[in-house]
Amino acid sequence: METERQQYCRVKVFNIVLYPETDQIRDNYIELFRHIFDDGVLVSTFGDRATHIRRLYGPDENGVFYGDFSNAIYIKPDSDAIDRNTNEIVPSATDPNKGLSVKIWPYIFVPEFHRIAIIEPFPEKQVLKFLKKAIEQYRDGDSYEVTLEKDRGVLERILNAPAMSRLEVNISYTNNDNHDDWAEAIDNQMRQSNARSSKTVVTGTKRNPIDIRQSEMLQAYVRLSGSNGHTIATIYDDDVPERIDTSEHPMVKTIPYYGNSPTYAVFDFIRRLARGENG
Repeated sequence: METERQQYCRVKVFNIVLYPETDQIRDNYIELFRHIFDDGVLVSTFGDRATHIRRLYGPDENGVFYGDFSNAIYIKPDSDAIDRNTNEIVPSATDPNKGLSVKIWPYIFVPEFHRIAIIEPFPEKQVLKFLKKAIEQYRDGDSYEVTLEKDRGVLERILNAPAMSRLEVNISYTNNDNHDDWAEAIDNQMRQSNARSSKTVVTGTKRNPIDIRQSEMLQAYVRLSGSNGHTIATIYDDDVPERIDTSEHPMVKTIPYYGNSPTYAVFDFIRRLARGENG
């Protein structure tokens, strides 16, 4: 009997959080995503390229939705074109509903953990813009947040830095399931005070640097920023300063799976990620 061959996919993960806290229920995420799909929302994401949700299937037995985004060039019918037979400038006469040079980006959406994994390769800035602009059509700008999960290796470099001259952490509260004690306390305090976002800046000097390893609170802020925010730090290695901005370092995860579809493997990864069990 032939055994199934192990396969791999690489994903980046986007985190969507709805505000206020009372809106953070699974059905709201499903309804929002269905509206974007059913209404055929099309968002210009780069130049003449625009993105929309092409396919939406589910939920499966784990409550997971999946499908793909399409990204294509949409040309207006009255745009100028050149006829190479005559070298004349003529109207393009292109059907505005037909996108050209289409690219397909498969996704897996887990409403329970409010995250969408997109299978590589794709330009994360275009997907991030699409999600933000599409959701904006149904919710006020201050009632949601969309972020890209950050590279945990880069976070660990900041957390293990013996010296830094500046640390800036920007976070919003989340609806993740579990945190360590300090992170959970910070998240809860932000909820209770109705503070949706927080910016923390800590400064030191080269002679008297910050040692983040001695502060559980600062470490908790940085860890929270991995899913819902970003951190900028100037660290020192052999007296040479290095500026690290976690926004420039998205998480890229290689996920092994068996069979024809990576859906369950990606769901399991997202579940563990949301619970702080990996990443």
